[in-house]
Amino acid sequence: MSKTWFFLIAGWLIGFASVSCQKNSAGSEGSALPVPKFVSKTPDTAFVEHGIDAIPEADAIFLEWYSPRDSRIAATRIFRLTPGNKAFRQIAEVAVPETTYVDFDVAIQERYSYYLAFAGKSDLGLSATSDTVHYSLLPKPFDLRVSLGVRPTFSWQYSETPPPGYLIRVESRDGDQLLWLTQVVSYDSFIRIGYNFDNSAPVDSLDRRVGFRWRVDVLGTDLFSGSESNWEYVITDQ
Repeated sequence: MSKTWFFLIAGWLIGFASVSCQKNSAGSEGSALPVPKFVSKTPDTAFVEHGIDAIPEADAIFLEWYSPRDSRIAATRIFRLTPGNKAFRQIAEVAVPETTYVDFDVAIQERYSYYLAFAGKSDLGLSATSDTVHYSLLPKPFDLRVSLGVRPTFSWQYSETPPPGYLIRVESRDGDQLLWLTQVVSYDSFIRIGYNFDNSAPVDSLDRRVGFRWRVDVLGTDLFSGSESNWEYVITDQ
């Protein structure tokens, strides 16, 4: 082998090793820290919903992740990609032990993407980033009404293009018991259904002495889109 080829190969090997060392060095601070993990999204029909989702209280997106269980972690940083932008930006830092965040700065019918990174104490830097999740809010149903009685009638309106379906959720007033949960498909702007029309409720009538709360969820074309109406609280005859 000529000296020229020897020096060329040697130089290439040294350069490759240098780049490899730089990559390893750049990730060395984060490699020792645990990687954040979002809580998997449950189906909309779950009694207790987890993971990224809409919320009843506002037009906002709820995020949930697992606790790091590592005393070196000081906070969780949340990064978001907004429609029309090409880069993620940090939107919040949540101190340990909190594992949820609600993003109120969102628009209807826009897709938002998120990932997380743990921030270590002292000079530990950031962890590697989590997987990316996304969600798109749909308009909420409105003008929710109910007729009182042991078998009430529920109604609501929707002004946009009809969604793939709705979920009507009826719970005890304190939310500790699911009384009825069923899917409704309708292409009308005004929807009205009677309690337990599908015979899926555990009991065929509601206790008039107790009361209940109810809401309507709008189902999107996939699990990662939708909306939830505000809770409506009903006090029945005593």
